[in-house]
Amino acid sequence: MRILRKAQRFLRNRNPELTYCYRQYCCLKQQQGTLRPIQAQLYLLRLNGRFYLRGRRSLSTLQVPQYQTIARPIIPSLAEQSPQQLAEQMLQYDAVSFDVFDTLLLRPALQPSDLFAVVGSRLHLPDFPNMRIQAEQEARRKDRCAGGTGEITLAAIYQELQQKTGLSAALGMQTEWDVECDLCYANPYLLEVFERVRAAGMPLYVTSDMYLPEEQIRQLLERNGFSGFQKILVSCMYGGGKYNGVLFRVLQETAGTSRILHVGWIAMCAAPVRRDWMRCRFQQQSRLDFRSGRFFE
Repeated sequence: MRILRKAQRFLRNRNPELTYCYRQYCCLKQQQGTLRPIQAQLYLLRLNGRFYLRGRRSLSTLQVPQYQTIARPIIPSLAEQSPQQLAEQMLQYDAVSFDVFDTLLLRPALQPSDLFAVVGSRLHLPDFPNMRIQAEQEARRKDRCAGGTGEITLAAIYQELQQKTGLSAALGMQTEWDVECDLCYANPYLLEVFERVRAAGMPLYVTSDMYLPEEQIRQLLERNGFSGFQKILVSCMYGGGKYNGVLFRVLQETAGTSRILHVGWIAMCAAPVRRDWMRCRFQQQSRLDFRSGRFFE
């Protein structure tokens, strides 16, 4: 049994993109209530065969199971509401602001480091996740030492990575952008809410702590059905984020009102805000822990 488990771990973990596909399959079967050990093991063998024996060495050439998680409100009184009911509550405000990742857009069963692993696989760099994380940390440190706030762009991260490793910054940025486009999908619950409040003429904004520039955030959103925003506010363009209140102040000035509803992820801003602001907090549900369990250890 121990030998079989070691073999399973080897087949699953030998390539980050294989790991991603296998996780997707297990999540889908778990969601359907049909996950069986022998079926998961056979799928893993077939996956390795397609990936290596047939020379398909890219996620884009593999048929990835379409498992999706849904982010819903964590406040019980809101979580029980339909999209129509939540949209009606939003219309009580003068403007609505949305966060992007883990709110409007989701990545299926992924942590950021998992996304970097997929990028590294496409670049043929096994240690890319660590390299990418360290480059971002160093770029933020240098920005603070130069008198900045530590809010940086994706270009600054890959310039740092290029200096340390010789990887082309342009190639790295394009590859990470391609992975974001491939893996992000719309939160179906909030997409319906969004369409209802947009149709009612509500002024809509995006407020996100992110290193991607405004135009790329806009492209990601529009690819997934979210369009018609008055303004997209991104921390890397304003030298501050939601965490320190900078983006909220910019949002209030831009919207010309303080009666704003912000819909965002569970992580909350520590900065004080006005009493007439409301925050609707979301978290991603149905995310399995792949570090434990018979199929995922």
